[in-house]
Amino acid sequence: LILWNHSSTYRSSDESESPPYNAETGPPDPVCVSYTHDRDFGNFKDYPKGKENFRGRGWCPRRSFEYPGFKPDCDSEEEDRHV
Repeated sequence: LILWNHSSTYRSSDESESPPYNAETGPPDPVCVSYTHDRDFGNFKDYPKGKENFRGRGWCPRRSFEYPGFKPDCDSEEEDRHV
């Protein structure tokens, strides 16, 4: 179950600003990836027609919390990783 929270109270809390993250242990289940959030979405699915502009805009997984072998689906982000 994936639940997205839009509560203004939560969004202004310390937990929202600095959530406790753990490194991912493996790639996501393709059923769970989101073109609006996942930096590797295009490695698992094609972007929906008209949503290709989301490539390179994802935030998950956060840098330094990627699973082993993680590869972003955006060439410009891949280049940034090696600078």
